[in-house]
Order: sequence, then structure tokens, then C-alpha cells
Amino acid sequence: MFQTVADYRRQTERLEEELTRESAGIAACIVPPYTLSMRRRIRSLLRRIEVKVLVLHRLWTAQMMTDEARSQPFGHPDRMYFAAVNGRLQVWSATVVTLASALSAKPPPLLADEPPVGSAVHGQLLAYQNGFERLHLRLSPTPPNLYSSEPGRHGDLPYPFTAFLRMMQGVRRLVLAQGRTTLSFLDVGCGAGLKLVQAAEFFDVVHGFDFDPDRAAEAALLVERSRRINDRAFCDDALSFDRYGDFDVIYAYKPLSDPDLLGQMERRILEQAKPGALLILPYIEFDFRFEDMGCTRLFDRVYLTGGAGQDIADLMERAGRIGTVVPVQDERRIATEGFCAPVRNALRRWGHLA
Repeated sequence: MFQTVADYRRQTERLEEELTRESAGIAACIVPPYTLSMRRRIRSLLRRIEVKVLVLHRLWTAQMMTDEARSQPFGHPDRMYFAAVNGRLQVWSATVVTLASALSAKPPPLLADEPPVGSAVHGQLLAYQNGFERLHLRLSPTPPNLYSSEPGRHGDLPYPFTAFLRMMQGVRRLVLAQGRTTLSFLDVGCGAGLKLVQAAEFFDVVHGFDFDPDRAAEAALLVERSRRINDRAFCDDALSFDRYGDFDVIYAYKPLSDPDLLGQMERRILEQAKPGALLILPYIEFDFRFEDMGCTRLFDRVYLTGGAGQDIADLMERAGRIGTVVPVQDERRIATEGFCAPVRNALRRWGHLA
């Protein structure tokens, strides 16, 4: 007895429901650092699901061979459905390749290597750095200077933008490795706010404040134009701010020039910081006192608060197995992924897929 397109569609829809459940089972196993037993489990589940994917492909091919399918006009619901099935089959093939790479590839370092001087990538980053510096000059309400008119405070001098991005990529992986879901970042002394724009590519919630009201107002305007509802920029004082404990990552590029005031700021941050918060303090003074203040250096000038009671090696291993890709949330695209979505969302969650 010949089957109609409607028959094939009913079978295909049932099969896609089964595939979605099995895909969710695989997604539940995609948790770094991907132990040997977990890799075996994922590969076993993949072998089982591939049998059903092959059946799905055969159903799609069979309905395509019917006279009914060939005569359907463009835009017919059945024709559109099976075109989407074909798209999901192709997406699944690409997903399997990405998953295999995530499981077996050598993990990249938390701090990316500097490109060789004279290389194409070095030239690109240099152009990027120069462009952001010109933008900073344009946005800053006063000419950047080493010292502020306020005694004991630095002026609006930015940390190098390319170095900041290198750290952001590694820090995001560390925060994900800690099991945090909504990632939050604070810039202490944010100036005109360009670092907030950069950090927003890596974190869900980005706040920054500056002691200078003019710079804080410029940063607030920049953040407002980005149209991210969770981000804020405002005027405040690092020595009296009382919400350091709200953030996973706290960044401060030495906003205070007076050594005593700088130490006071550091102590205030550490008194309030949540256990396991990450500090980015890229200045030399903290190098000499981070251990006395109960911090552990993870890499470069990234420090873990309260690190003595934590398994640092385990954290670093897990972070190293998290990918470097920051996913771009597109609900419309995700809605078309069908049975592939659970695995693809897991790969996005752990930095392997955009």
C-alpha cells in the first residue's frame, strides 16, 4: 500500500519527538571537564541517536519521491515542513562535528597567546587598539590625564583595550566553571564607559561607576544607547560603595593614586565580595599583597577571593575545557533547530557554539 505525504509527516513528527528526547539526554551529559566515562556515555548515546537520524533521512527521501510531494506548490505546509526537516538534518551533522571537537580538542589557554609582532592578527589588534583609543579621546569629557583634580585619585586613563579583551575571555570561562548562570561584572572607575561596552559581550549584567560625575554621565549615556536592560553606569565612590558583593567579577584599574586609599579600596572590596568572586586588578601594587589578603592568583592579574578553601586545580581544569565562543542569543534561530536544539544549547552554554 502506497503511503501519502500525510502518512510520512505523521511518522516523521513522531520520530522527531523521540529524537528531541534523546538529544536532551545527550545535552545533560555535556558538562565540562568531560571525564573519560562521560565521553564514553555521550558517544554511546550518539551512536543510538544516529540510527534514528538515518531513519529520519529515509522518511524525508521517501516522501520526496512521491508524485504528491512533487506536485505540491511552493508554500504548501507539508512542503515547508519537510524542507525544515532537511534543514535540521544538515544542522545535526554540523552539531555532531562541533560536539566531537569539544570533547577531543586540546583546550585553549585561559589567557590567549599574544600574536607574533608583524603577523596579520597583530596588525588587526593594533588597529583595533588604536581605534578604541581614539574613541576614548572622543568620549572623555576631559583630556585623559594621569592624575585627577581630586587629590589621591587617578584621571581617566584606560587599561589597553586588547589586553582587557584577552582577560575577559578567560575570566568568563572561569565564572562559567564555577557554575554561575547569570554572569555579573563591575567596573570600579569606569571612566567614559568603553570597558562596559566590551564587558557586555561576555557578561549578562554589567555595572560601572566613576567618582567624576561628568565621566559617569558620559558612561551612562553610552550604556543607555547599548539598550541592554541589565547594564548600568552611575556616579559613586570606590571607598563608600556598598554593593561589591553583588558581582561575580570586579575590575579596577587603580582608580586611586594614593597608596593608603588604594589599600582601603581593596580591603573594602574583599570585605564585601562573595566567596569565589574574581578580581581583575591589573596594577603592580596588588602583586605584593594579594596572598596576605586571602586571594589566589589564577593567571596574569586575575585573582580568586577566598581561594584557600577551594580546589583551584579542579576549577582551572574545568575552565580550560569551556570553549571561547560567546553565544549570540537568537530565539528565532533556536526555534528552528528542532531536535538539534538541546545539544546545541548545551554547546552554547559551555562556549563551543555561537
